[in-house]
Amino acid sequence: MGLVMSFSSVVGLVTDFIFPQILKEISAKRLLLWSGFLSLAFAVLLLGAGDKPLYPVFLLAMAIWGVYYEFLGFSKQKFMGTKVPRSLHSGANAFMFTMRGVSYTFGPLLAAFMFGISSQLLIGVSIAIAVVGVFLSIFTNHSRGVPVEVEVQHVHLGAELSHWKVLMVSVWPMVLLFIGLGLVDAAFWTTGTVLSQKFAETTVLGDFLIPIYVLPALIIGLVVAKWNPVEGKKKLATLFFLLSGIFLGLVGVIESIPLILVMVFISSVLSSISYPLVDAVFSDLTERMGKERFHLIGLTNSATSIAYIIGPLMAGFMASRMGEEKTFGALGVITVVLSIIIYFATPRKIKLSQENIKKWD
Repeated sequence: MGLVMSFSSVVGLVTDFIFPQILKEISAKRLLLWSGFLSLAFAVLLLGAGDKPLYPVFLLAMAIWGVYYEFLGFSKQKFMGTKVPRSLHSGANAFMFTMRGVSYTFGPLLAAFMFGISSQLLIGVSIAIAVVGVFLSIFTNHSRGVPVEVEVQHVHLGAELSHWKVLMVSVWPMVLLFIGLGLVDAAFWTTGTVLSQKFAETTVLGDFLIPIYVLPALIIGLVVAKWNPVEGKKKLATLFFLLSGIFLGLVGVIESIPLILVMVFISSVLSSISYPLVDAVFSDLTERMGKERFHLIGLTNSATSIAYIIGPLMAGFMASRMGEEKTFGALGVITVVLSIIIYFATPRKIKLSQENIKKWD
């Protein structure tokens, strides 16, 4: 499972280098439409592969999924940076976080139910949802937008790295925070499922580990949307991440399964506050970047890709050495250390090098 997640993220990381250079002018709706087509291609490929797809076919499907996820991420940040007022960035990102929480909570439950009936039913429903999404994207796109010029011959990975280097001087603390949040999330979706099965052998409560981890996103996102902080988002995001790390660290020293579930829930509540806040910080920066915003979006998305490449492998290795509970405890300690570094390294206002940015093609 870890290798599969990592593969789709590797593909996503590659696209993070390429997209900013070949998609200079494209609307958020067009990006969303392309992501819809890719989700449809993903489901159709699995449907054609049958119940036991060949490994290369499965990897191809995950590669398509990785590109789909990047189109979705670029679309979201483009929309936030161009259509949503800065004063609403926190609330809008929190609302989007809640919608993601809804899909993460109910998606696996519905998928398990349909898979129990037939794997073809599950894929068929996925195709139907993708088709509806594509049609909605088409019929709600009333404006033609700017023609898209895809110039593959102008792709220079070295140039993109130099752009990221300029941006990293200013935004590295927030990028590091994004990676930290992603590492913990990736660990829960891989090593966390193993720990849940381990707990389930002792008590029925073990089956609730992942649902308890996901549940706060349904509630806290709406709370943050109502709160909608405009100033101080960077420090607040870091502080909540630090607090989440403290409670996650306790998982490594507590033996009671019910208490571990409580610690996971509290940690997830706190990280669910942190995530939309740091997302809102990048929405602010995307707005300030103007026509060069895709370079920042690519850098931001790469942080998530890196986390999902490293996270499953790191958590799996740690679990093989110290066990699943100690792994999450260690991740909590890492989270606290990262948060302290980020808190003191983050300036009150992030200054972008506008002189260098204006020279970019």
